[in-house]
Parts: sequence; C-alpha cells; structure tokens
Amino acid sequence: MIKLWQTYGNKAIVLLDQALVSGISFLLSVFLVRLLGIHVFGEFAIILIVTQGIVAINQSIVTSPFQSLFAQSQFPNYIKKLKGLQSLVLILFLMIIVLFEFVTRVFHIEIVDLPILLFSIYFVGVVLFDFNRKQLYLQKKYIFCLLKDICSTFGQLVFLGLAVYTQKLDSLSDVLLILGSCLMLVEGVVFFAVSPPNSPSLSLIKTHWGFGKWMLGNSILQWFSGNFFITTGALIIGAEVAGIIRIGQSIIGVWNVFIQALENYVPPVAALIFKKNGLRSLRTYLLNITVKGGVLISSVALVLVLFKNLIWETIYGLEFIDYTFILYWFGPILILNFLGFPLRFAIRTLNKTQVLFEAYVISSLLGFTTAHLFVYSFGIHGICLGLLLTQAVMQIWYSYRLYKFKKYENHPYSIG
Repeated sequence: MIKLWQTYGNKAIVLLDQALVSGISFLLSVFLVRLLGIHVFGEFAIILIVTQGIVAINQSIVTSPFQSLFAQSQFPNYIKKLKGLQSLVLILFLMIIVLFEFVTRVFHIEIVDLPILLFSIYFVGVVLFDFNRKQLYLQKKYIFCLLKDICSTFGQLVFLGLAVYTQKLDSLSDVLLILGSCLMLVEGVVFFAVSPPNSPSLSLIKTHWGFGKWMLGNSILQWFSGNFFITTGALIIGAEVAGIIRIGQSIIGVWNVFIQALENYVPPVAALIFKKNGLRSLRTYLLNITVKGGVLISSVALVLVLFKNLIWETIYGLEFIDYTFILYWFGPILILNFLGFPLRFAIRTLNKTQVLFEAYVISSLLGFTTAHLFVYSFGIHGICLGLLLTQAVMQIWYSYRLYKFKKYENHPYSIG
C-alpha cells in the first residue's frame, strides 16, 4: 500500500484537485444561472471571459516562465522576487482596467454595469489562485494545494448559499463581491505567507520577458480566436447570449478533468518515444491515444445530443429548455477540441511551436472577418458556427503542417 501511494499518491491528489476545481466551477454556473437568470448570468460570463484573458496573459509573462525556470533558480529567493514581479504585473493590470473604464465612459460603451473595484477584487483573486496552484505544484506541496483549493472553492459555494438564505444576493455585484472576497481571503494569505514577495530584480524581469514575449502573442491570439464570436454576439444581441454559450461550455467543461489528465501524462511520454524511436513511433502512440480518447469523447457527444432535453432539464430546469439546441453545436465542438490535443502534443514534441502561433493567427483572422456577418445573419447559431469553424480550421492547419514534417520519418531526433 505504501509503495502504491508513493507511485500514484501525488498523481491522485493532482487529479482530485483538478476534479474539485472543475466540478465547483460547473456547480457555480448551475447555481448562478438558476438563481439570477440568463441575462445576469450572461454578464457574469462576460466577466469570466475577460478574466480568463487576464489569466492567460499573466501565465505567459509570469507563471509559464516560472514553471520552466524554477529548477534552474535559487530557491527561495527566486520565489520571493517572482512574487514581486507578480505584484507589479497585477498593478499594471489594474492601471489598464482603470484606463479602459475611462475610455468606455467617454465613448458611452457599456456591456456590463459593474463597479471596477468589485471586478478588480475578483480578477486579482483568480490570478493569485492560478499563481499559488502552480507554485505549490512545483514545490510538490500537493496536499497543501488541495486544502487551499478546497477552502477557496467550497468557500465560494458556502457564502453564496448563506447570501441566498439571508436574501442578500440580488445582483452581479453581490456575486462578484462574494466570489472575489473568498478568493482574496484564501489566496492572498497564501501568496503573502508562503515565501513573502520581494522586489524583483531587473535580470529577473528581462529573463521572464525574453522567455514569455512570444507566448504573450500566442495567449492574446488564442483568447481572441476562442472568444471573439462570443463578445461580438454580446455586443450585437445582448449579454444573455454569452450566458447561453457559457451554459453549453459548462456542460462539456466537466470533461476538462479527463483532458487535464492527458495534458499531465502524455507530453513527457510522447517526447521520450520520439527521442528514442522517431516520428513513426510517435505517430503510432498519439494515434492510439486519439482513437481510444476519441471513442470516449464521441460517445459523450452522442449522449449530449440524444438526451439533450433530459440533461438540460436535470441541470438547469425547465426555465431554459428553449436553449437545448446549443448542445447540437457543442457535441461536435467537444470532439474537435479533443482532436486538437494529440495534434498539439505532436507539434510540441517536434519543437515546432510556431505552428501553434500560425493556427491562432488564422483562427483570429477568421473571427475578425466573419463574426459580425455570422451574428447578424444567424444570431446565436452564427456564434456557434464560428466556434465550430474556429476549432475545425485549427485542427486542419495542425494536420497539414504535421504532414509536411515527413523529413523526421524514422529519424531519432533528440529534443532535449
């Protein structure tokens, strides 16, 4: 038993932690849409989209370089200086958001009516949540990370429940105040208590910028390619359309646990196979992963389509039953999204990451050139069509570029 725990214990904790985070996120979506209605939930979905963009940018500048440079650094000095850098980046985000709010007020542009202070508390809490998880994982403090995430995520549900019980939850502002405060109370304490921040050195800033500047471009393009159709729809149709799309994404998002497990397990195995045996063995391995995972994901997508009314009513109730058609779109989107994972694993293993950038450029151009036409012509169906085409274009481009790498056939190539 002890040997089994030594072998699989940490992996089980990481998987449990991911299941917890994904599961609570799903329950929050269900709770909020049933409690506040589709319009307010749509506004919350827009807040989530913006926050995800901020987190992606932060990852490219701070946490992704951190994950690669940690082993080469002097601990704990590096951690303390890195937290100083994280603090500076958060201040920069806050300044940009204040400037953005000023510009939107001048030009009378408004999608979500939300005090900037509440949004700031929320997005800072989310950024610190992501940072702390990555730090604790790198330090192999898996149990501590699990306990921290339990406090953050279950705390949100508990305090939301108390607010409902005391009839103090009436608006999006109330929701953001509760969620942001719960995150800040836990994540802020962890951030400042575990290796307190120190002033970042100029060399640290230069190193992170040199490492992450191209990843920053990738993150921005990835955000636009995935969300441009949704934000365009919210501007043209209204915030509720973002809520409807988010409902569909939440249902298929439960499978993030499975995909995250692949993200943690497949890349190092794929790299080792390619290093020892070349592209043909790598292709065989990834094809095997694709077939087995594809059968599972396709089965899930089929169930979503065939039992869409039952699934929707069970989760969200009869009030939103008119929107079940969204699952007709998200079934194929789920399949295409999964197919992209082994393709990206192959691209990373071949060290051809510029292909990822090319795909994001193409998909972003697709959004810029077609979003308004699709939304004006087909409404919410146009948004879903855009999301489907975005995934299809990216997977086609990945496949085409991988096909062009035939020169690696039967060639043991060291990527290390």
